[in-house]
Parts: sequence; structure tokens; C-alpha cells
Amino acid sequence: MGIMGIIEERLDRAVANREWCSRFYHVEVQVLEAISSDHNPILILYSDVPPELGSSHRAFKFEAKWQLDPECHDIIKAAWEQDVFESNQLKDIQVRLSACQRNLTRWSKVKFGKDAEILKQKSKRLLELQGNNSSDQVEVVKQIQKDIDDILEREEVKWKQRAKQN
Repeated sequence: MGIMGIIEERLDRAVANREWCSRFYHVEVQVLEAISSDHNPILILYSDVPPELGSSHRAFKFEAKWQLDPECHDIIKAAWEQDVFESNQLKDIQVRLSACQRNLTRWSKVKFGKDAEILKQKSKRLLELQGNNSSDQVEVVKQIQKDIDDILEREEVKWKQRAKQN
């Protein structure tokens, strides 16, 4: 009996068809070290973010401060009740969630995008009105104070969420 030679062949591969590649936009295959076997483990890393969005795309996060505004419920309801004609329920839910995300993000930018600027303007206006000590401006002062309180409440909720507080 002779000593057998070592036959070295690479069988550790990942295979995908076009349909799979079109569903998973960015895929990286890593062949890891074979530590306790003669087969190398394969690690497949993927991202469901389309490549055109690049690394600047941030994950969607629901903002707790949105719940303070009654329009939020209407936006979610409208996105969820839209007509969707998908072949299966999972795809149907994905389409509705994507619409909800898009609509909430757009609405938030319009509704709350200038909160810091508005807060600054209203604070300045409040200071002016309070300096005048005019009794005919009481209702205006109260409304400005309420607007400032609303903005500050949203900011507080936002930062509590960021700090992962309930």
C-alpha cells in the first residue's frame, strides 16, 4: 500500500441565479478558515438597500413624537388602506409598509422640518409681546405659549426616544 497524495479541490462556493441576485442588491461571499473540518464555511452577507441609495441611506425609524399629532394616524391609515394588487400577502404588507414609511417621512419633513426656526421666531415674538404689557394681546400671548409648549414637548419626546427612555 502506498501513501495517498493530497488532492486539493475548491468545492466551497456560493451559487445564485439572476432572480436571486435581483432580490438581494448587495451580496458579499466570504470563504472562512476551515478550523475543525476539511470544508471551509461560507459566509454570505447581504444588504436589502439598493446600491443607488449607497451608504448615505438611513434606516427608517418611527418617531414617537409623530403620535402627538393627529395627522399621523390619518397618514398611516391612508397608506394601509390603499389599493394594492400583489400576488401574496407578504408582498402586500411590504408595499403598504413602504408607502407608510415614505408618507410619514415626507410629512415629517414638511410638518416638523422647521421646528427650531419656528421656536426661535415664536420665542422672540413672545418676548416682544410680554415686554409691551399690552392687555389686548393676552390671547395672542397664550397661543404663542401653547405653540412653544407643543414644539418643546415634541423635542422632549424625541430626545427621550433617542436616549431609549420610556
